[in-house]
Amino acid sequence: MSEKEKQLDRIRATTHSLVVHTYASGLAHLAIATRWADLHQWFGIGSTVLSVFAGSSLLSGSDVGKLVAGILSVIISAIIATTTVLNPGEKSKEHFDSSTSYLVLKNKLQFFYEVESMKTCKDNDELLSELQKLSIERNELVKKCPRISKTKFSKGWKDSQAAIKRTESEPQSNKVSA
Repeated sequence: MSEKEKQLDRIRATTHSLVVHTYASGLAHLAIATRWADLHQWFGIGSTVLSVFAGSSLLSGSDVGKLVAGILSVIISAIIATTTVLNPGEKSKEHFDSSTSYLVLKNKLQFFYEVESMKTCKDNDELLSELQKLSIERNELVKKCPRISKTKFSKGWKDSQAAIKRTESEPQSNKVSA
């Protein structure tokens, strides 16, 4: 194997590693966005349902009804305060936007890996320059996106590996980039 071929193999291996890591990050952010959105929905539904019960209890006019309304009002206030502090809707949006950015970059990297790096008209210096630009884009994305826990990244990693295995096992004519 010539030195040029070895360099091309290293470029392609690095690109593949970036594809996998970027895909895992995108899926992890998507999982976190979904979790925050679910939490936001549950807080909203829970406080609405409890508000209805509090109002109904208060309208009953009995002492027990007033007590129940008071307790439910405290619980509702706690839910609303928690929602205000945590801001799950905004966190869901941040992670969803991050997921989208990572998956767009993953598609660029994958195109570079599967198409650009296989063009015989490009020399390794051109390919290396393109890879460096993509790597810089990824580094900037890592800096601007919210952090993800090791647990969520691990889940994203497992999901991305499963998706990559499914894609690799498909016939060439059926391959579609995730």
